Amino acid sequence: VFVFIPIVMMVFARFPLRPLPSLAHSVLARRFSSDSEIAAIIARTQQAFRDSPAAAAAAFSATSVQAEGLRCDVRMRQHKMTLDEPADLGRNEGPSPAEVMMMALGTCQEITFKAYSTAMGMSLDSVAVTVRGSVDWRKAYGIDSPDPSGFTAVSTQVLVSSAAGLADLKQLQQAVDAHCPVLDMFSRSVKVVVNVDCELSAGSEPHADLAVAVQQRKNVVAANVDGHSTLSSMSMLTEGLKTVARVGEHEHVVDEPTDLGGTDTGPNPVELVLAGLCSSLQMTFKKLAAEAGVGVDTVVSKAKGDIDLRGFFAVDESVPPGFHTITVNVVVSSPAAADVIKQLHAKAVECDPVMHLVTGRPPMDLGEVDVSVA
Repeated sequence: VFVFIPIVMMVFARFPLRPLPSLAHSVLARRFSSDSEIAAIIARTQQAFRDSPAAAAAAFSATSVQAEGLRCDVRMRQHKMTLDEPADLGRNEGPSPAEVMMMALGTCQEITFKAYSTAMGMSLDSVAVTVRGSVDWRKAYGIDSPDPSGFTAVSTQVLVSSAAGLADLKQLQQAVDAHCPVLDMFSRSVKVVVNVDCELSAGSEPHADLAVAVQQRKNVVAANVDGHSTLSSMSMLTEGLKTVARVGEHEHVVDEPTDLGGTDTGPNPVELVLAGLCSSLQMTFKKLAAEAGVGVDTVVSKAKGDIDLRGFFAVDESVPPGFHTITVNVVVSSPAAADVIKQLHAKAVECDPVMHLVTGRPPMDLGEVDVSVA
């Protein structure tokens, strides 16, 4: 059975979604391994959390360093990732923070599909997800807008190949929607605490080139009728809980740690959320500083997300599967006075589109799940 499961989140818009033939062909050509190992890890973990709920308390983190331009070098445990802006603002050396958030959602859906199909004893040959998001950039660039800054619509298309019946696949879809950590975080308001410290540096000249580029981008956004653009990511589960995500020419492996059933070949989706949030705040702050003529040497941010894993593992249905609190500690090195830096960073927090996605509690509506059999 080969099924398409389109899911539309947020009531604002629906995008026409078309599977990519090459992606669909690759998905159908692959089969997963290690189902028994994944099932055994899930069962042991569930029992451990039933016996000791306190053992389910966990924390993930990401550290992002921004020096030259807008580029951010992020580390999540031993895994490294570069985030950047497109060539009109940055050097396009990696996906943008907003694109990483799309990547996080798609890969989290795939991993949750695999984990729950295995736990439910269902055969799942393959799964791939395409995510598209519409972003209103106006407030991020100081332009008046009736809408909040950030995402106004997110659409996902899930492509599943399975021998299971349609009724079982719908049951699986419901379980995934109820326990996917990133979907949970995008569906409710997560508490985010931001702390900013300042270090006085010898002196960095204001970033005049960046200020010009920001003004040019602002002109483009202002010229757009509604200030929106559409971002997308495509990802595909390859084996076990490992998935490969692609945004434009940028490709990244996403996986789970070994104690959560993966092979730890890449960061996991919730770590991507932290990476996207850290780097987005850094880039928004750097743009505002450039516009204000404030020199900035470096910005170092560390985000920590606290999570109760009983939610994801369905041990306690009252526990949300995503982060309940995210703390972001920021250190800015600049010749500017501390109060100037803190005012600029507070403005960045207020208008940052990724911050809004995590904290804004945007309206979500998964609607009916349409299933068609090819």
